[in-house]
Order: sequence, then C-alpha cells, then structure tokens
Amino acid sequence: MASLSTRLTGDVGLIRRRLEALASGDLYQELGEAIGDVIVSASKKRFNRQTGPDGRRWKALAQPRARGGSKVLVDAGALRKSLASSVSGDELTVGSPLEYAATHQYGDSGTDKLGRKRNIPARPFIGIDEDDEREIAGTVQDALGQLL
Repeated sequence: MASLSTRLTGDVGLIRRRLEALASGDLYQELGEAIGDVIVSASKKRFNRQTGPDGRRWKALAQPRARGGSKVLVDAGALRKSLASSVSGDELTVGSPLEYAATHQYGDSGTDKLGRKRNIPARPFIGIDEDDEREIAGTVQDALGQLL
C-alpha cells in the first residue's frame, strides 16, 4: 500500500489559526453577519425603489396617506427601520419584529379584528435579487480568500 506524507516547515501558525477559525464556527458567524448586512441593506433600498426582489413594482396604495404621501409601505418609516438580521449557529434570519411585516411581505385577505374585509396585496421587500447574489458571492469569496 502506498502512503503519502507531507511536512510543513516555517511559520505554520497562520495556517493553524485559519483552520481553527474555520473549525470553530467563527467563519459561519462572520459570513452570516456580512450576508445579513447585504440582505438588510438591499431590502431597505426597496422602500425607495418601491419594488420587490423580483424587480416588479409594488401595487399602488388604494388611498394615499397623509404622512407617507403616495409611497407604499412608508408612513413613519418604522417597517424599514425595523429590518435586521441575526445569526445563530449556521442559520441566518432576516426579518422584522413588527406584527404587520408579514402581512405586507406576503399579502393578506380576510377580515380584520373588527370584522371588516381587507385585501392587502403582497409587497415583498425582503429577498435576494441578482445583484444581491453577486454581492453575497463576493463576500463569501473574500472571506474564504482570507483563510488561504
């Protein structure tokens, strides 16, 4: 049976530290935070562009609001400001703690607490488009490049 062995000489401390960082999960945390920042930033920009991750414009308001004018999903700006990301282990979560965030992301038809009918169209703001994919890929490449 053939065997192969390799001996490293010189300063292998850097290689060891990078391998330890990879094994410890620190890389997952750092990458998750960086990717989360990309997604949150892109999602916040969608409020200005008034489009979803797929590039389609959001459906206009049935009746413009006094404070937010004709901008959709912009009243006091609470929804946009509430967007955040968190990393736990190898899981990245991007979202909003606001109760009505899911209603606007996915839409809702039914009745409100007072029994009135409503039909709120989906206006997705969280998601990844092609530009975001490229930025995320670059972020991952940069992080892996630092390990090498």
